Amino acid sequence: MKVPKFACTAVLALFVTLLLTPGISLPQDQPSQPLVHFHHVHLNALNPELAMAWYTRH
Repeated sequence: MKVPKFACTAVLALFVTLLLTPGISLPQDQPSQPLVHFHHVHLNALNPELAMAWYTRH
């Protein structure tokens, strides 16, 4: 039994497409609270611990 040339080409094209296409991304669960990230923060406060606690809460 001889396989048509277009069938081989279609299978090869499908294989290359699946190989080069990134995987399907599934939605991820969101964290219950947004992650807090501070970069290069200067606090001019009399009580830095209390000030940082306030900023991380709000």
